[in-house]
Amino acid sequence: MAQTFRKVPDVLACIAGLVSGAYDTSVKIPPDQIATVERYDDLKVERIVLDNSHMLVFHPDGPLEDKRAHQALALVIDGAMLGKALWADLNDTPNG
Repeated sequence: MAQTFRKVPDVLACIAGLVSGAYDTSVKIPPDQIATVERYDDLKVERIVLDNSHMLVFHPDGPLEDKRAHQALALVIDGAMLGKALWADLNDTPNG
C-alpha cells in the first residue's frame, strides 16, 4: 500500500482534513487544538515522545569565549516553564 505524505502548514486545514477523512494521520497538532480533535468520536489523539531535542549552540568568540557565560545562559533557561507555555505541559523536558 503506497503512502503519500503531504505538508499542510495551516493547523485548521490539517484538522479539517482529518475530520473529513482526507488525511489519515497528522503530527504536531498544537496543544491548544487537541480538544478540538478529541471532540470527534472517530479521531484518536495519541501523545508520543519523539527522540529529538532543541538545543542552543554557542559560538566561542566574543563575550561567549568564557565557558562560564555558556553555563550562566544554560542556567537561566527554564525548560519546565517553556514546556508549560509552549506544549501545555504535554512534553518531556530532559535534564541538562
